[in-house]
This record gives sequence, structure tokens and C-alpha cells, in this order.
Amino acid sequence: MVHTIPPSKLRTFFLLIAAVILTIGAMVVYNMAKKTSAASSTVQCTMEAMLCPDGSYVGRVAPNCDFAECPTR
Repeated sequence: MVHTIPPSKLRTFFLLIAAVILTIGAMVVYNMAKKTSAASSTVQCTMEAMLCPDGSYVGRVAPNCDFAECPTR
């Protein structure tokens, strides 16, 4: 004899699975948005370089994005 699951219990089961999947998806999206906003609050300087008198180059450094000091010999 084949045992069948009543449609109401089957519907409840699928609704529960859908709720769990949606909850996990919402948590993933929230954590990704949280990481993105934290990363965007960091200082990002342009990738320019300045030629120093000794022939070396220095780039910009945070937090004010000023050029780094040229090396002294």
C-alpha cells in the first residue's frame, strides 16, 4: 500500500522550505551590503606617481592622499 501525504501538509512543508531559503538569502544580501558599505568608507587615493629628485617615484598615501615623502640618501 502506498502512503500519500495530505496536500495541506505538503503545502506547509514547501512553504516552510521557501521561508528558510528566503531567510538565508536575505541574510546573505544583508551581509554583502554591510561589507560593501564598510569598504566604501575607507580612503581611496588616485594612482598618481610623483618623480623624486633621485629618480624614484612615490605615490599618494591615505588619509589625506598627499604624496609620500621622497627617499633621502
